[in-house]
Amino acid sequence: MEIKRKVKFLKDHVNGIKKGDVSDFNEARANYLVRTGVAEYVEENEPKQAVKQTKGKLKTTKSEPCKTC
Repeated sequence: MEIKRKVKFLKDHVNGIKKGDVSDFNEARANYLVRTGVAEYVEENEPKQAVKQTKGKLKTTKSEPCKTC
């Protein structure tokens, strides 16, 4: 049995899908749509947007040098 995820489209897409439409997709397709910025996950009543991490903006920062430096 496939796991279905609901996604809400953030912009128009192929096959007549319009901005704001909510659809069910298998988990792999939903993950792809969210990663590319076309859609966001919908959980219960609150939509969640995937967080992308870029090379320029890393989540961890070191304020002190390591002990070997």
